[in-house]
Amino acid sequence: MVPSTAAAAHPAHLSLVRPATTLSREDIEGLATALLDLGTGYESALRTVIGMQRLLERVRRSEDISPESALLLQEMARQIATLVDCSAAMTRCLDAAGGRLSAMKGDRGE
Repeated sequence: MVPSTAAAAHPAHLSLVRPATTLSREDIEGLATALLDLGTGYESALRTVIGMQRLLERVRRSEDISPESALLLQEMARQIATLVDCSAAMTRCLDAAGGRLSAMKGDRGE
């Protein structure tokens, strides 16, 4: 079977990607900012979790719950609360990045 020359003449009909919308500098910079904020938030959360793991190792080395262990556990609880706040900020960053991407792809009302 010979491929149709009509299909070859109009390759856009074969594409699964929508025609590109006009990208503005504002959209690109907004997405870059949202992704930078997202990366910064994840890095901060990871540092917090690693710090908590180190505190937990100090608690585990103690044979009983000493006053220092109790303070370390209290600090870990404070850091968990910080991560909860960070999670809300991360959700806002994800929403912002997703909104920018949708706008750039032309999915505004779909």
